[in-house]
Amino acid sequence: MGSIEKYQSLFILGAVGIGLILGQITIIQNYAALFIVPFLIVMLYGIFLQVPLNQLRNSFRNWKFAAISGSINFIFNPLFAFILGYLFLRDIPALWIGFIMLMVTPCTDWYLVFTGIAHGNVPLSASIL
Repeated sequence: MGSIEKYQSLFILGAVGIGLILGQITIIQNYAALFIVPFLIVMLYGIFLQVPLNQLRNSFRNWKFAAISGSINFIFNPLFAFILGYLFLRDIPALWIGFIMLMVTPCTDWYLVFTGIAHGNVPLSASIL
């Protein structure tokens, strides 16, 4: 394990801290939106460099994982979001709709970082993107 992988959590925490500090500077606030996508690309590129292509190819063959993931994403999660919204937000329809949209929108990048930090199966996680 290289030093970058070993201290990845600290690098992420440091990047968050630097971002919070730099976000207070007016000129950076004006141009911050321009930097988000390039920095996300660099972050994801670093993660995908660690994934051997043959492992990624084998991950696509895991139909059981794909079926369970699809069921959670497209059946359980929307129902769960609707029930939570009904219980807590039924009097505020705009917030209820926003909550459902937040819950059913799939994550596309950060969960790979956290999977790697947790020493999980990054190729398998990447296969459901």
